[in-house]
Amino acid sequence: MKIYKNGRKKLLYDPCRQVFLHYTPEEEVRQRMIQVLLEEMEIPRDSISTEFALKQIDSTSGQRADIVVWHKDREGKEHALLVLELKAEHIELTDHTLEQVKTYNEILKGKYIGIANGKQVQLYEVQGKKTIPWLMNYIPTPNW
Repeated sequence: MKIYKNGRKKLLYDPCRQVFLHYTPEEEVRQRMIQVLLEEMEIPRDSISTEFALKQIDSTSGQRADIVVWHKDREGKEHALLVLELKAEHIELTDHTLEQVKTYNEILKGKYIGIANGKQVQLYEVQGKKTIPWLMNYIPTPNW
């Protein structure tokens, strides 16, 4: 991840949206997480949504999920695989952060959820109403 300068402004490039964004500590965490998804997990860029507006699924929702990783089923229909809520590095991950991503996932119905702040990543498998801590540092991904 590279930080660009435009005069006095710092910018980050989002490869998923293919735009330059104003630098914020949370955006830096988001872009680092995107690099992990793209480079380490080899998830295709077009399978990752950033700042996904939940109103695309539930017209009454005004919320946005920081990152959603999608996969297609055998019929070609897209489903959420992973929903991530991100915080700036200086913000602690709390139960409130986990509840936030759970709320998003009630709409998205992803198999996995996670929270991260640049220092920590906590992943969970969703089993009905339960969230089970995922002890491995990766999410099993379908063959893209």
